[in-house]
Amino acid sequence: MSLTDKVLVHIAPTTASCAGAEFLEECTDATQAARAINAAFETYGISSLRERVSLVADILFESGNFKYNKNHYPGRPGHGTGMMAMPSFVKPYAESVAGAVAVAKAEAAGGDTGLDALLELANGNDEKSFRIAAWFLSTHSYSVYISQFSDLQLGP
Repeated sequence: MSLTDKVLVHIAPTTASCAGAEFLEECTDATQAARAINAAFETYGISSLRERVSLVADILFESGNFKYNKNHYPGRPGHGTGMMAMPSFVKPYAESVAGAVAVAKAEAAGGDTGLDALLELANGNDEKSFRIAAWFLSTHSYSVYISQFSDLQLGP
């Protein structure tokens, strides 16, 4: 049960291309996004259809249909990725994908520059940028979601 670009375009037609994207370097089309999101599902063992649909909906909403991976409005330093994660979540995620040494080096820049450097580690490529939503569900909030929505994993 893989997510396809056709499904993404059906859900959100503007994901078909990056035409008109305000920040072209941040934009990802449906084909690239489907590959990255499927890889995230595989990496973090997200197999429930309900979990997958929830994560895709969140990523689509937070990224403006894959057009943004940084917070521009109002523009918070270090806030971004495919799910617009706050810096407090970007840091541990960056450690998981880039390693503690890279994170320490990024943080050494200090202040907003350091926060943005951490975000760059998390946004290193489409796969990393979109993977954070599955990482978050599987490492930080899974028990919270399950306790609040006990039927989340039920179903196909």
